[in-house]
Amino acid sequence: MKILKQFSFWLPLFSIFIIVYELVFQPVKHSWAAIDPIFSFLFALLLPLLPDNPSIFYALALHFLLAVCYGIILDRWLIPKIM
Repeated sequence: MKILKQFSFWLPLFSIFIIVYELVFQPVKHSWAAIDPIFSFLFALLLPLLPDNPSIFYALALHFLLAVCYGIILDRWLIPKIM
């Protein structure tokens, strides 16, 4: 039950919901780039290295990995300093 109180569980779960929504309803919109400047910066760096067709899948994988990293950062460093 302790895992349900952690951002490292909820942020990747919300990321999966956003990924499914992007793939099913709004393909290739990259809405996360407007919210997260780190995502847009990293994706712009990786874009020349990626093949042309499957770049959306790399963007969604980067979105999920950033959600995991944000959750770990919040759980391990920021929340304990506040409390």
